Amino acid sequence: MRFPTLFITLLALPNFLSLFVLGKPTRQPFSPANIPQRRTPTATTSTVGAAEPRSVMLKQHRERRAILDVCAYIDTDALVGAIIPGLVIPIHELAHLKLCLCLSALPVILETDLQLQLLAGLLGKDAINAALVALINHSPNSKHCNVPEHGSLQCTPKDPCGISCTPPYVPEGGQCVCKAPYTSCNGHCGYFPHGCGSAVPLPPYKRLTT
Repeated sequence: MRFPTLFITLLALPNFLSLFVLGKPTRQPFSPANIPQRRTPTATTSTVGAAEPRSVMLKQHRERRAILDVCAYIDTDALVGAIIPGLVIPIHELAHLKLCLCLSALPVILETDLQLQLLAGLLGKDAINAALVALINHSPNSKHCNVPEHGSLQCTPKDPCGISCTPPYVPEGGQCVCKAPYTSCNGHCGYFPHGCGSAVPLPPYKRLTT
């Protein structure tokens, strides 16, 4: 009877081994694909270093580009009979109107000048605005003017492009300049006895060590 018992045991042995093997995780064979890949920096992390100089540049002072405007001294009595393109109101309707105007100042002057307010009540605000635009653009003394930094246009009959500067800046050559004893520092004109400091603030850790 030993033979049948041994035969049955051998038959059951593969099932027993399969249960033993399946119960434990098997190791995968070595392959380059199984090696963990090192993560490469994304575009966000790789540009952090480049963003810092840009943020510093944004804090630095930059000169403002010149702004253009059109100004003219308007004397409607002197323009009687003249042909003004775009003028929808006859000149005689604007009789005795004498103003030195710039295009950028029209919204304000239409709300503050009593003579223009009276004409706007009679002829309409839009019609008066269109007439003034045409007169400014086509008057004989019409000029294209540069609006300087630290200043504004001050239209006068003799000089439609006259400028007014914010003190202590003074007008010179169509610009507002900072003259002695003042000096310009980071876009500001003033008195700086200890010199001009950097416009970019120091990081907190550098402030503690200085």
